[in-house]
Amino acid sequence: NAVNEDLYNLLRLTNHQRPDPSQLHRLIKTSPFFQNYELIDREGFLGEGSFSICRRCRNRRTQEEFAVKIVSLRQEVDTYNEIELLRLCQGHANIVKLHEVFTDELHTYIIMELLTGGELFYRIRTQASFSEKEASQLMKKLVSAVNFMHSNDLCHRDLKPENLLFSSPNANAEIKIIDFGFAKKRTKHQPMTTPCGTLLYTAPEVLRAATSFKDSQSSCLSTSSSSSSISTTTALVPVITTIHSGATTYGYDESCDLWSLGVILYTMLSGEVPFNSIAAHRTAEEIVEDITRSKLSY
Repeated sequence: NAVNEDLYNLLRLTNHQRPDPSQLHRLIKTSPFFQNYELIDREGFLGEGSFSICRRCRNRRTQEEFAVKIVSLRQEVDTYNEIELLRLCQGHANIVKLHEVFTDELHTYIIMELLTGGELFYRIRTQASFSEKEASQLMKKLVSAVNFMHSNDLCHRDLKPENLLFSSPNANAEIKIIDFGFAKKRTKHQPMTTPCGTLLYTAPEVLRAATSFKDSQSSCLSTSSSSSSISTTTALVPVITTIHSGATTYGYDESCDLWSLGVILYTMLSGEVPFNSIAAHRTAEEIVEDITRSKLSY
């Protein structure tokens, strides 16, 4: 993980060496985050990515607990974008609250409200499926949150059950959208062309963009999802096209989020992800073909 590598590189340590306590004390003493917060060791680990980790932390003054996303400065530009877009979405009950942000010589620290109810994905796994009443209540809140984002010209681009967390374990807890790492601020009348998201929840027009980007490094489309092993047919969203140098380039707009919501609703009601339940051990190419053709198995 890059967050740990940053520390070892700064202290010039090998993977087999442990940091000296005095070195760590110096870093902590000069870090604005650690001056205000402390990490909670016991059950404090919340998640990990290639360039970030998410931990539970506590405000030293108030003792209030939060979640902190610690991101390597190698991702400084992307992190700045994520923070700015999350700030744009503040004020909706179903979008995670941003508390404050700190930066030191190694990392950016994004402090957010602590959501203790777990992922929607986990509830789908434990409940097998939701009743229509339960699913409609949750979907109404998610549609409201997505509409709020779209009204601010923001597209999330990675809506999936793993990015939907409950505020508490209670049955009536609020559901919240998290992780704005792939989010994009829309430019009016300018379609997006970079494929982003997680394959099983990705709209057909985004996959067409991925096809036109197949030889490019700009793609951030993930083929994996923790729910890949888990109906209503969703209409194919119209494709936006732009012409560049005589060649057609596929593009898409914020309606790709609506497709993802449809897949999430299907998954809540059936307990399975569409386009992945037709047969086991399916290749990414086969799933892409089924999504672009809206080929479903009931």
